[in-house]
Parts: sequence; structure tokens; C-alpha cells
Amino acid sequence: MDRAKIGIIGAGVIAKAHIEALATNRAAIVAGVVSRGYSSAIELATEFDTMAFRSVSEMLEATTLDGLVIAVNVEQTAAVVEECLTFNLKILAEKPIALDLERADRLVRLAKGASSDIFVAHNRRFYQSTVKLIDELQGINSQRSVVVFDQEDPKEAIDVFGEAPSVAAKSMYANSIHQIDFFNIICRGEIINVDVIEPWSGSETRSVVAKISYDSGDSGIYIAAWSRPGPWSVQVFTDERFFQMAPVEELSAQSRFTRVKETLAEEKGPVKPGFEGQAHNFVSACLGEAHGLVSLSESHRTMQLISKIYAE
Repeated sequence: MDRAKIGIIGAGVIAKAHIEALATNRAAIVAGVVSRGYSSAIELATEFDTMAFRSVSEMLEATTLDGLVIAVNVEQTAAVVEECLTFNLKILAEKPIALDLERADRLVRLAKGASSDIFVAHNRRFYQSTVKLIDELQGINSQRSVVVFDQEDPKEAIDVFGEAPSVAAKSMYANSIHQIDFFNIICRGEIINVDVIEPWSGSETRSVVAKISYDSGDSGIYIAAWSRPGPWSVQVFTDERFFQMAPVEELSAQSRFTRVKETLAEEKGPVKPGFEGQAHNFVSACLGEAHGLVSLSESHRTMQLISKIYAE
């Protein structure tokens, strides 16, 4: 059996989640861990019986790789991706690839002439709920109306989750990307208009509301609560059926002329939601097989939508 040798850049919680997901695939070999904090790399590598390295160049000198997972601090992601563009490897970088659209634009330009193939880790696209939703929608031709509820709290991000203030200030890219991506997952065609109904107003923002229109006739409503409590959820209306992801790890459906909701999918298992399916697709990409990973350009498309909604 062919096996893919994959290196990990980063030694935090998300890097560990990627390793745990790769460990579920017999075709994957985690060849080593790199981290700016070498002691952290040693600790994570020891836990998963692999090697620790001080730098990517050191790891590449010690072993032959097929792919790299980049799971570093979000403020460092863009620089690390740039460093890896010339390695002639499959690269899976955590989202967002940058904390502003200008830096993301630069990465897209640089990647066009690069030897490495860059993919972005949109793990929610691999949720069982998301996969099932897209499968259910394949047989429905009517217009799709999508409502996405988002919630962001920069103070909570800093005080509870330990985010840097510079990252919390960019929560629309650092975190809202999870929810806003659902518009491009579900709606067909290209975006023709973004109508901002309640605009972003910096630290004074309490809600952001926008309507997104696609040339297919599909449309979306985005509602975000800022510095207020509220759940993340996704609703999809079609002529035949209504679908709801609330929480987004679960999918239920209701058919026309009924009031009964049917549970279609729930995320279960020890691995972080969406990571196992994403890992399997990354291994396939590393082995030159068909896969469903999110390309850099597709992730960039969602960042462009964020920029239009938040109009910084």
C-alpha cells in the first residue's frame, strides 16, 4: 500500500488535532513536527511517536515528504505558506490564510507560479452535516435561500480563549470565515451583489446584516451578533424541503406540508469534527489521487466575500 509522508508545522491544539485525524488513516505517516518552540515540538512528537525538528529545512533534509500541514498561530500563517511555496509539496494550511484581504491577494498571486499545491483547511466542509446537506440538495433544483447566523465577541476571544488583541480585532477573518463560507458551499454560481443592511462599525458594532445574491438565483442572508451571546446556525430554504444546522454539527430537515423534523446527520467520534474526512482527502491529494480539498483560490473567494460584507 502506498503511504503519504506528512510533516506538521505547529505544535498547538490544532496541530495535534490534525495528527489525530491523520492517525485514523493507515495510508498516512506523520514524519515529523516543527515548531518555533522546540520543546513543544518534542512534546507533541513524543506523544505520537515521531520526530521533532527545529525548522522545516531541517525536516526536509532528514526525510522525504509528500505533504505539509501548516497549523501555526494565525498571525504567522501567511509567512509560513510563502516559505513553503517552493517545496514542491502538497500543502494544507489552516484558515484563514491571512488576516486581511490584501495579504491573501498576495498569496494567491505568488501561488500561481509555485511548485507546491496549496489547499486550505475548511474543516466544516467535511462535517457529516455539511456533506449530507450537499448530498440532499443535489436532488432539489429550486432556488436556495440561505440564512447564516454568526456570533463574535472579541473580548471573549481575548479573555477566555487567549487570542491576541490583534487577532480578535480581525475576528471576521479569524473566526467568521467558518460561517460565511457556508454561502459559497451552498449557493450556486457567482456572487453578483452584496447589499450591506447593517454595516460593521468597529468596536461599536452590535450586529452586521447583509444580503448576498448569486447569478443562479440563490441568495443568502448573513446575521452576525457582535459582543452579544448567540448560537451559530445555518438554515436552507427550498421549495421542497427546509434544512437546519443548529448546531452546525447536526443536520435536520422538514418537508413541505409537514411539521415533523427529521435528524439526518450528527457529528460523532473522538476526532475534532470535520478533521477526519479532511485528513483522508489530504492523504489522497498527497498520493496523487482524487480529493475534495478546498483550493487556495476557493478559500480566497470566501475572504473576498468577508471583505464585501465587512467593508473595512
